[in-house]
Amino acid sequence: MTRDRLIFAILSLFLLLGCVGESRLFSEREHISDYKEFDSNGDLKNDLWFYTFKPVEVGDQVYSQRALLVTALPEGGYTYKTIVTVTNNNPDTLLTELILTERVPPDLTRSLSDVSFDVNYTSIVKRDPLIFEWRAAGIGTGANTSFAYTVRTQLEPARAWVEQNVFTPDVVARTGNPLVSPIFVFFTNLANGFFLGLQSALGFYPAVAIFSSLAFIIVYLLLWNLARFVYYLLIAIKNRRTLKSAVYEMAGRGEQNNKLYVGVGVLLVVLGFGAMYALPKPAGVRDISEIVGAFSADPLPAAAAFLGLLGILALVFVAEDFLKGRALGRRYYEAVSRPEELQAAMRESETIERIQHLHDEVNDALKKVQVLANAGFEVGGETAKLEAIDGGLEQAEEKAMKKKLEEAQEIYIASRQKWDESKKGINAKVAKVTALQGEIQALYKAKGEVDALSIEAESLGVNVEAAKKKVQEVDVEELVEAARKKSKAGKFDEAAKAIGPKRRQLEEAGRAIADLLKAKKKLKPVEVSRQKFDDVMKMLVTSGKIEAAALVRRDGLMVASKLPESADKNVIAAMSARMLDRAEMVSGELGEGAVQYVLTESTQGRTISMDVGNSVVLICLTKPKEDTGFVIIAMQNARSKISKLFEGA
Repeated sequence: MTRDRLIFAILSLFLLLGCVGESRLFSEREHISDYKEFDSNGDLKNDLWFYTFKPVEVGDQVYSQRALLVTALPEGGYTYKTIVTVTNNNPDTLLTELILTERVPPDLTRSLSDVSFDVNYTSIVKRDPLIFEWRAAGIGTGANTSFAYTVRTQLEPARAWVEQNVFTPDVVARTGNPLVSPIFVFFTNLANGFFLGLQSALGFYPAVAIFSSLAFIIVYLLLWNLARFVYYLLIAIKNRRTLKSAVYEMAGRGEQNNKLYVGVGVLLVVLGFGAMYALPKPAGVRDISEIVGAFSADPLPAAAAFLGLLGILALVFVAEDFLKGRALGRRYYEAVSRPEELQAAMRESETIERIQHLHDEVNDALKKVQVLANAGFEVGGETAKLEAIDGGLEQAEEKAMKKKLEEAQEIYIASRQKWDESKKGINAKVAKVTALQGEIQALYKAKGEVDALSIEAESLGVNVEAAKKKVQEVDVEELVEAARKKSKAGKFDEAAKAIGPKRRQLEEAGRAIADLLKAKKKLKPVEVSRQKFDDVMKMLVTSGKIEAAALVRRDGLMVASKLPESADKNVIAAMSARMLDRAEMVSGELGEGAVQYVLTESTQGRTISMDVGNSVVLICLTKPKEDTGFVIIAMQNARSKISKLFEGA
């Protein structure tokens, strides 16, 4: 059984026993307990800063503690290394599962390429800001586990910034103690009563031998074999095999001649029980908890009891083999007569499995490289390397299927070596090109937003000449073309750094224009009770056709909403209000009259924005195939109710 299956079995047992408890630490501001600065190179300038934070209690004797090491880099910039340690100080409970969610402060970075990990994360919860999740299971009692990552950034270290921006992770810790479970206590009492009955009839040491053998029979022959049968049955269903094949695979191979084992078992039983009755018997009645102490005090009777136990188990195994043979027939014993054929089949299966695993790994890298190549980014001939390795693996798999295992293994080893030699370089290039592509997309996004804001500002008579001059200084197409040329020369980091300042210049211009627009617009304040608006949003969602609804002001502020917990309300409010503004500008320029509503359709669903007057906008989110006509009618009815609320305000 693999480690993952063992952990799953332990957790399942805890859940069945009902003894798993959960505690949670919600994110809160960290408190510094120690702070030190160092000059590591003797140039009279501090280049190392070390922070230790106070431990925070997650649950019963489970604590989370953070350490932060900031290092100045010779070439400029800094690295912020964070180490979060979760410790279980309770010796009586097992830390069965740990989920830690960490948010990287946006001031440090918003790019995944700037972050490296000592213990790799389980999943990315969010990309802006970057939020990572780590999961661990079966940590144990009195144990701790750590998660560490390093961020490369230009942000200068300052204690005031650390105090304001470093927060504890969100931690979920599950602990359990099966010994206090009512089910465990019930079976313990039942077993102890049975043992005392055996002891009164046969004596202490014979009772130990028989009780231990019965416990083994229950655990092994019944529970363990039942679990194995369920496992093989599920595998058979998954692989579309017959139930009969699963039973034979679970049963294993049979021994046709068990006479030797019967003789050994009988001999051990006679010797063991004879010695137990011949040796002095312990005085008084003892329960199960005293077995170890009794064995330590009387080693000879204990050894005799052990011999008797071995003899009983030998007979049990013979009986098991006999019953399997009677039930399953000749096929149960056939595997013994052809072990070489079985070993060859196993070698073939293992070889094909290794080839397929490497094949999947190479194919994954090849898909990433091809996606970047289709987007116009050269990755320095890496596609040809990967295709050559992929072709070699296909050849190796074909050889293995034809039983030519030695040739298949030689080709596999050669392909493995080529992949190991090029994997690091390929992954590094893919990461850098992906980061560059992200910068270009962010540049185009910033340019589009600032252009739309400029059009809106000019239509309202706002003077944005100063901001437009900054925008005109940025030639997006020229920047992108220069970045593509540098990427072909392998200068990915240089290309990304050239785009960054220009993108920020556009974003600053956009913020300046947005501030001027906000000052220009005069919005009627909303004085109606928020609860009344919330009731209208709930009415829309309860119709079953609408997944989420929100009422936002024209300046992007949320009035009321019924949105999923994972949704960023501020982003939805700002973007949806701006989307309707832009549609109205375009319609005005084309002379097509007033905009009734704006519908945006994506693979995940539809977003509909509708003006309801009083400088507010109604937004609804639906599934892709939902009836749009019904949703429009529902929104018009809601608009009427919202207007009445404003009239009565």
